[in-house]
Amino acid sequence: MSLTPLTNKDAKWIIAEFIETLSNTNLSNGVIHQTVRKVLESINLFRETKIDRKDIEIFLKTYVGDKPRRGKRYKSMWDFAIITKWAEITFDTKDKLTLQRRALILTMIFGALRPAELERMRSETTIFKDNSIQTQERTKTSGGEIVKVIIRKHPNPRIDAVEALQRWMDYVKTTFKCENVWFDTEGSRPANLQKIKEELRAILRENEIPETFTAYSIRLAVITHSARQEGADWKAINAYARWAPGSRVAQEYYTVLPVQDTNWILETI
Repeated sequence: MSLTPLTNKDAKWIIAEFIETLSNTNLSNGVIHQTVRKVLESINLFRETKIDRKDIEIFLKTYVGDKPRRGKRYKSMWDFAIITKWAEITFDTKDKLTLQRRALILTMIFGALRPAELERMRSETTIFKDNSIQTQERTKTSGGEIVKVIIRKHPNPRIDAVEALQRWMDYVKTTFKCENVWFDTEGSRPANLQKIKEELRAILRENEIPETFTAYSIRLAVITHSARQEGADWKAINAYARWAPGSRVAQEYYTVLPVQDTNWILETI
């Protein structure tokens, strides 16, 4: 016996009942939005006629209401120049721990990478050319597509991510002989995400940046720094951070203004 396929109308009633069930829990609108969106995107895998993303958003607004907008994670931000000064001071290091930390933070800064993206880096997909590094990453949005991330040489060799990463990976090839890029240098095993965050936070603490700021704040500090430059090019900033050309994420969530009479903090807003 063959089954009659569900019509779009029937499917919407089923999803509406599913949403009503979720709404009777303590879940926030934001979590409900995310859950329903994932369900509908999964359904798309089995449909010949795909559900348009705009239709999904309209459906969610109709049955759930607008997703609450999140505010800025930080009301203040530390000065990006602190880390570039630290990188310059530690340029001649032979210490393996500092060698890796320099490569980690400079790669994150000039590649606009998130800590999780750093963890996924592999030597076989990290290619060095004369004036750049090319690696691959899976995007956070747009279905997680694979994109190329290109990091170009910096005119100041003391804060050059290409040079720092090359030195570190040369050490890795002769010491660890593994496809991973980052390691727990004490235990000589590949570094997981938690370890990578620990190493990045250690750099922040070494430079007296308060514990309020996490490893992810490095990305926010760089984007804030870029946005504060005279004649900031938002299209270029979005391209650097791998956001859509018209995205307003940087303006709305990442940037704050400078404050006077402090060494590290940017203005509370």
